[in-house]
Amino acid sequence: FFSLFSLQLLDLKIFVDTDSDIRLVRRLRRDISERGRDIEGVIKQYNKFVKPAFDQYIQPTMRLADIVVPRGSGNTVAIDLIVQHVHSQLEEVRAAPVF
Repeated sequence: FFSLFSLQLLDLKIFVDTDSDIRLVRRLRRDISERGRDIEGVIKQYNKFVKPAFDQYIQPTMRLADIVVPRGSGNTVAIDLIVQHVHSQLEEVRAAPVF
């Protein structure tokens, strides 16, 4: 679902790696509370479609990332470092002369 051309357009590629159990729990909570689905249906869909698609399409893209953030959004140290880096890159762009 991506092309190598589109990857070349990116200055920074970040893969946020979250534990599979956490991903499943998030999906269960969302699908049950927001979509009115039952737990059995959510688990069946997860096992039949979501997990295999993740393994085939999403997980392999981790090797293409410049930065892999383990522990997802709970890794505030990594996120803070990325934010600092992006801010510094933006400052460099703003400070560069325009011709």
